[in-house]
Amino acid sequence: MGQNRNPSTYGSGSYKVLINLGNVILTGDGNGKLRPIGLDPIETAVPLQTGLNSTLAVADVSNDWAGSLLASKGVAQTRLKGYAELIFADLNLALGQRSRRFPGLRKERLNSDAAIRLLSGMNTAKIQLSQKLRGRVNCSKATPQLVLDKMNALGW
Repeated sequence: MGQNRNPSTYGSGSYKVLINLGNVILTGDGNGKLRPIGLDPIETAVPLQTGLNSTLAVADVSNDWAGSLLASKGVAQTRLKGYAELIFADLNLALGQRSRRFPGLRKERLNSDAAIRLLSGMNTAKIQLSQKLRGRVNCSKATPQLVLDKMNALGW
């Protein structure tokens, strides 16, 4: 997820977890406000494995699978919260400060509750993904072993 990588730079920023700022775009929310969205999937570091029999042990020999942040365990939730806070800090850095004429006004572009909202969205997506994958397995659809291993590792 970027924790083990050197911070990337873009413009005047040095980021903690953002790897490719070019994959973050701003989109309108319909009310005239912009919000950042990502373009790439989160899992880009695992080498491409061929065949349906690939396992998590083969795909993650370094035992550094970024998806472990999505586990149902309490320690993973703490790590996910920390990750959301790092994303929040990186996005504020990337967006730059507002120019404010009056002293004391907040200069950050994102609201102070943005990290909590981001974490909430991550948890909602995690639940939806878990339900979709469990539904697939329960319907006896062919599911690659790597997906089954990841579901098991996440406690799904």
